[in-house]
Amino acid sequence: MIVTTDKSRDDEAVRHERRVELGFEMHRFFDLVRWGIAKEKLPDFQVGKHEVFPIPQTEIDLNPALEQNGGY
Repeated sequence: MIVTTDKSRDDEAVRHERRVELGFEMHRFFDLVRWGIAKEKLPDFQVGKHEVFPIPQTEIDLNPALEQNGGY
């Protein structure tokens, strides 16, 4: 149990807990993006591109109203 009124310590405790508990469940990447710290933690991460996935070309072919996500 952690008792603190310091938001940064609280955030760090939550981040550590999620990293330990969900280590092999493919949540880390999405947590880093959601928290806005992916650029600091992932060496090849590109802000503005890697926050979203590319739309598959087959889906764009089926629906011409779709536009590809930026950077892809």
